[in-house]
Amino acid sequence: MKIVILILLIPFIQSCSKSSDVRGYTIIDDMVHSPAYEAFSENSLTPDGKTMMMPVKGSIARGKMPHPYSESEADALRAAEELQDPFVETAATLSRGEYLYNSFCLSCHGDTGEGDGPITSKKFPAPPSFKSSRVRSFNKARIYHVITAGFGDMPAHGSQLTIQDRWYLAQYVKKFQK
Repeated sequence: MKIVILILLIPFIQSCSKSSDVRGYTIIDDMVHSPAYEAFSENSLTPDGKTMMMPVKGSIARGKMPHPYSESEADALRAAEELQDPFVETAATLSRGEYLYNSFCLSCHGDTGEGDGPITSKKFPAPPSFKSSRVRSFNKARIYHVITAGFGDMPAHGSQLTIQDRWYLAQYVKKFQK
């Protein structure tokens, strides 16, 4: 019996090594040397023969919920009525909103939200002031929608900012109007 156990232990002992440079012998090779496939190469292991599989129909990327409103005025009004800020406004959310404003909005909208950012003096039309009567009438949901879908000359930023960050930014923009 001892001989059988010793014979069974020899392969395991042989697979160990005191040096990190020497791996020893591998007993079950499948997990150690798995084949690497290129993203667009053929693969016999998948049902459609492709290495990169398509996402399941209807799946949504994490943090990328679809925004069911277009950039039209009608959808902007609908978004203003139907959407609600799910985040409580705190000093932390406003601080994050300020950081995002400085990163994404300041170049066009300026330090004070007057639409006098440095890029407008070069070749782009000035956006409306946040303090104008029209923009002042926008609630946070409407501002969130404009950030997400864009409006007029302003491009959409929905793909660049998370849902949470867009709401924080909307909270911060409303502070310009006080």
